Amino acid sequence: MRRLRDGGLGRLRFATGSATLAYRLLPQLKHLRQTHPTLELVCSTGFADETVQAVRDNKTDLALVTLPIDGT
Repeated sequence: MRRLRDGGLGRLRFATGSATLAYRLLPQLKHLRQTHPTLELVCSTGFADETVQAVRDNKTDLALVTLPIDGT
């Protein structure tokens, strides 16, 4: 509760493919962590259709996927 009161609590839940995470996002996530140290990052990996469904189900805030996505 103290972190919430002090304005330090924030969470970003995101999902992406494992290759995107490994080859595209790691440098950006490192920079994000350095510039926003109180931000909690929650990452999950999966196939594009799974990550989009996680957004629809409110299990994650953001999905970074490649197109096309089946079933949209």
